[in-house]
Amino acid sequence: MTRNNAPHEETIGFFAIPLNGIDDPDEPEVGEINAGTLIVTHMTADGWQPNWLKNTVATDMMDGFVVQSVGTEGFSATLQFARQNDDGTDTTRDTLARREQFWLAVVPFLELDETGAYNDVEVGDIVDLYHVESHGIQDVASGANTDQQYQVQLAGKARPHLDVTVVVDAT
Repeated sequence: MTRNNAPHEETIGFFAIPLNGIDDPDEPEVGEINAGTLIVTHMTADGWQPNWLKNTVATDMMDGFVVQSVGTEGFSATLQFARQNDDGTDTTRDTLARREQFWLAVVPFLELDETGAYNDVEVGDIVDLYHVESHGIQDVASGANTDQQYQVQLAGKARPHLDVTVVVDAT
């Protein structure tokens, strides 16, 4: 059975795609996105917590030199998951292992079929692509009446590709 947690009050799809799985992040192909590992089915309802950073001047306190330029952007995110997949496996945890770099494709309004499973991404869908690195998995304490959970911290490695239209596969 697929979880239907619908992060952030809408149905959002999250796909983890190997870096070599997308040829052109400005024109991702439908097959490239759908070949990724769908990880949203194991996320909690509040499982998408992005954090945008606007740097002013960051300095190294010991050496006193500027380590990032004025006006640069940074991105990080926290993903929250139930500790075990519904089928007893932990594919999501393996996919997001520490130091793994991948494309995180965020697909807003990805619809569910009549069984509650996520539909495939289609040509014309709008996605956001983030080149991220996983900075480790941390188990978190669960509250009463909640599943055991864990968090994955992601760090952005490059400027994200936002509001990108998915195109048909090249032939």
